[in-house]
Amino acid sequence: MKKNIYLFEIEKFISYLDKLSDNELYKLNNGIAKIQYNLVDEKKGNDKELKDAKISNIDPDEIINALEKLSTRESGEEYLKNKLITRLDYEAVVKKLDIPYNKKDNINKLRDKIIEGTIGFRLRSQAIQEN
Repeated sequence: MKKNIYLFEIEKFISYLDKLSDNELYKLNNGIAKIQYNLVDEKKGNDKELKDAKISNIDPDEIINALEKLSTRESGEEYLKNKLITRLDYEAVVKKLDIPYNKKDNINKLRDKIIEGTIGFRLRSQAIQEN
């Protein structure tokens, strides 16, 4: 049984290689590109790849710790603009802070929520304590 599966997969792989362009073969031959194999459940699609694609490349804890050291909302806004690039980056920080947000919120609104949840919260708390 295994032998039949192997032969079928080898035939599909050879068919795939036959369809590669000259440029792709050049890259493969010179170590510029490589072929990767993934086992995918055909019924579900490749959920793991989709999930991995949606993972942010930033460390939310690092962002939050840096924001806690800043003293103004403006400096926090500037910091976030320089550190966070994608909506997923902003969502990762908002989720880590456990701040409710709407999927329709744009990056500016997410940025404002992050700033108010960190710097704004601290500034309001300090103002209350001084009175």
